[in-house]
This record gives sequence, structure tokens and C-alpha cells, in this order.
Amino acid sequence: MDKGIWTELEDLKSENEIEIVELDEMHTYIGNKKNIVGYGLLLIELGKKFINCSFGSRGTKTGQKLWKKLEKKEIGRVMTDNWKAYAEFLPDEVHTRSKAETYTVEGYNSIFRHFLARLRRKTKCYTKSLGMLKHSVLLLMKYRNNELTILN
Repeated sequence: MDKGIWTELEDLKSENEIEIVELDEMHTYIGNKKNIVGYGLLLIELGKKFINCSFGSRGTKTGQKLWKKLEKKEIGRVMTDNWKAYAEFLPDEVHTRSKAETYTVEGYNSIFRHFLARLRRKTKCYTKSLGMLKHSVLLLMKYRNNELTILN
């Protein structure tokens, strides 16, 4: 497998100053339904563009990993639902908890479940490898952001 292609996927292009970001968590299974892995998705509200994602449990550690990836960016507001782990890694001065403010990212979660069979609920399709889950999600993010040079 060509590692260069996967390395290029790791970095999604985004602005360094972002006014509003929506954050939501999702989860799927690796291997079987007992092995749950969660990941977070971020996107810019105004441009509807994916910024980054992080893979791991649905807990605070995965959120901290994601927030660390964004530490060089100036983010005005972060909109989330009321999932308790957000309060443990998002600074209070930028964090807004409101289900009404996360409708865009919830819609994008639906797009992921539509295009990636491995993310659908109640299906026989599932991921056997965390690496392939990461690559699938990042490919879809790059495609939706118009960042895939192989398609241009």
C-alpha cells in the first residue's frame, strides 16, 4: 500500500481563523459490536467544511486529541450538544451547549452513514480495521471539501 496517499489524507485544509465550529461525536464498531470506537467531527459552520476528526473512545481523551490538533487555530465559538465529555476539554469561553446549534453537523453525520456502509446502524457491514475506518472517513471529508487532487 502506498503510504504517501494516506499521509496526504491526514491533513485537511482549513483556515487558521474560524468563527464558528460545530462538534459532534459518532460511534461505530471495529470487528464486532462489542468493540465500539467513537470519533469526533468538526466542520466550519459558514463554509460547511470539515476541519478535522479524531478516533478513539467516545470519552474525554479522544476529544482532547481532537482539540490539540486545533490548538494553532483561532476558533471563535464551538457549538455542541450536551454530551458531558465536551465540558472536560473545551474552554468555557468558546463553548456553547445547545442541540439547536448542531443541526449542520448532525446532517453531516447522516451523510457519513449514507455514503460509508461501515458506519450504518443495523447492518452486516462493519469495519475490521481502525486504519481503514480512518482512511474512509478522511477520504469522504476530503471529497466533500473538494480537496482530492486525483478527482480533478
